[in-house]
Amino acid sequence: MPNAQMKKKDLDHFEALLQARRRLLARDVGNLENQALAADKDDVSVDHMADYGSDQYEQEFTLGLMQADVATLRLIDEALERIKVGAFGVCVDCQELIPRERLEALPYVLRCVPCKEKHERETEGITYY
Repeated sequence: MPNAQMKKKDLDHFEALLQARRRLLARDVGNLENQALAADKDDVSVDHMADYGSDQYEQEFTLGLMQADVATLRLIDEALERIKVGAFGVCVDCQELIPRERLEALPYVLRCVPCKEKHERETEGITYY
């Protein structure tokens, strides 16, 4: 089992890191959702098309940020599950351990850097960490 190489202390560290990021992102998603909903309720100026367009752009931008945060929350939940099942920190492609430095930066990643680069080339830059 790959996690046999990762000490419990390290797994506990990454679990705490993931939980902290999860709390922060969940709070951000709530704030962004409130912002987007508030924009719907506010008096949207229809007196001028530029004002309306600007309001629409801002709301779409906020919804895009919220969507990205929700996707990251999903990745975090999956990483927490990998800790439970003993697969955390293992590249989904080559089955090698992902370097600690990469996990410290993005503890929810699925791939080591070489496999990530290969995956990006194969999928034309679509990112799934």
